[in-house]
Amino acid sequence: MIKIVRHFLLMTTSFYFSFFLLFSLPYALLNPFLISVIFFLITHFVHIYFSFTLSFFFSLSLSLSLSLSLCLSYRNSQAYLLFFLEIFFLLY
Repeated sequence: MIKIVRHFLLMTTSFYFSFFLLFSLPYALLNPFLISVIFFLITHFVHIYFSFTLSFFFSLSLSLSLSLSLCLSYRNSQAYLLFFLEIFFLLY
C-alpha cells in the first residue's frame, strides 16, 4: 500500500512538473539544464511504468541507463547532478 501511494505521489509531482516544463519548452531548447530536467522526468515515468509491468530491477537499470546516456551526451555538471538525484530517488 505504501509503495502504491509513493508511486502515485511520484507520478503526480512528475506530471505537474513536466506540464510546467512543457510551457517553458522554447526556453529549454536554449538551456541544456532544462533539457536534462525533462529527460530526468522521462526516466521517472519509464521507471514507474516498468516497475508496475515488469520487474523492479529491469526498470531501475533502464531508467539509470537513460540517465547515464544523458550525462554522457551533455557532459555538464548539472546532468551529473541529476543522475545522482535519479539514483537517490529510485533507491528511496
